[in-house]
Amino acid sequence: MTPQAPSVPVAALDATVKPIGYARSPDFWVRFGWGVLSGALAAVGAFIYVAIVNKVLIHLVWPGQMSLIPWSGPIRIVVITTLAGLLVGIIHRFMSAEEVDLFAAIPKGDMATNSLIGALLVSVPSLVGGFPLGPEGPTGILAGGLGVWIAKKRRLPKAVMRTNLISGVAGAYGGLFTSPFAMIPMALEFKHRQSLYYYGTLAIIAVSALIGFGLFYTAGGNRFSELLRLLHLPVYQLQQWHLLAGFLLGIVGVIVAMVFALSKRAFGKLLTPLRDKPIIRCTAIGLIAGLVAMAMPATLFLGTDGLQQVVNDRDHLATGFVVAAALVKLLVLALLLAGGFVGGPIFPLLFAGGAIGIAVSQLVPAIPPMMAVGCLMAAVPCALFPFPATMAVVVLMITGTPIMNAMPVLTAGLTAHFVLHGIVLKNPAVAGDKNRDIDAELQDAQAPEET
Repeated sequence: MTPQAPSVPVAALDATVKPIGYARSPDFWVRFGWGVLSGALAAVGAFIYVAIVNKVLIHLVWPGQMSLIPWSGPIRIVVITTLAGLLVGIIHRFMSAEEVDLFAAIPKGDMATNSLIGALLVSVPSLVGGFPLGPEGPTGILAGGLGVWIAKKRRLPKAVMRTNLISGVAGAYGGLFTSPFAMIPMALEFKHRQSLYYYGTLAIIAVSALIGFGLFYTAGGNRFSELLRLLHLPVYQLQQWHLLAGFLLGIVGVIVAMVFALSKRAFGKLLTPLRDKPIIRCTAIGLIAGLVAMAMPATLFLGTDGLQQVVNDRDHLATGFVVAAALVKLLVLALLLAGGFVGGPIFPLLFAGGAIGIAVSQLVPAIPPMMAVGCLMAAVPCALFPFPATMAVVVLMITGTPIMNAMPVLTAGLTAHFVLHGIVLKNPAVAGDKNRDIDAELQDAQAPEET
């Protein structure tokens, strides 16, 4: 007779396998409703902003495409950037327009809205002026601020406000980057409580991001985001040494990222005497940026068109020019952000990483261009921002890297992030109470009010 397996009482199953059950909670559906509404409204707002700034104003001010050839910029570049800087300074002079640190606000679940309107107004001449800034900064501020404003206006619980903020950002970025499911790892990479109930929040974020994706994709003629510009690079056969190369390229990405970070800090100190003179400060920065752009037109705009030109013409461009274009663009970006201009740094950092990748493949032909570009495009922003896996996923999509070739890119991105934050910077675990290691307490925490 075949022995029968001992039966397990239902009570014992209940004690060992606890269902999550968030979908049965009325509070979850309140968060779901407000979160998805915030995500949808944020996606609409981001789409309108990008359409007005990129489709109308930039094309009106900058007709035609700029050449990458050095010293080919016309004098009108200086006129436009100087006037744009003057306008930025005037806005700073008469209203609060400080850029909100969106990535610090998301973990807190709240953000100041008193300077939101001013920051958005400053962002318009910052982008239309041709400066190397991206729309992800102002659209993220708009999206998060909208969700927080709705929660405060309706006097909703803090749990709902937290969800509204991140759902709004997911709706905007899911459309802007046309990569909705990249928002899920982003939500996991931000500080949150280690609880199964967080899956409920991830579901809200996913729906919001899908709505944003659907809006941008459909309105854009069923095409990938025009802002990102897909790159066309030859596919290569993955080899074992490519993983080591990915690690080394990640270190190169840290060096490039440090150039930007240290430059921004230095410019901030240099501009301290002009802190209370925004019109003089911003006009002077606009003039400097315009003169630099006349000599190096590749420093204009967010960099997606420029990177596409660099990739397509890589066999005809000098390595020194490519490296100079990347580094000068980083310096101008650092000056602008230190001087009070409002815009996102992610797109220009992607340009810098991609251009340095082209230079690496030129110097070391054994490294395939797709791998070099993908690794550096991932490593530079991953070193600076708190969502390295998300950035790596976006880069894989931009470069068209097949899944089998994704390993070096992921290695480079994660290496850059861990080296900068775990070695170069102070270790949060030993930096005192202000930056104490909270991993242990999060692991033991009960499900919070908002997960």
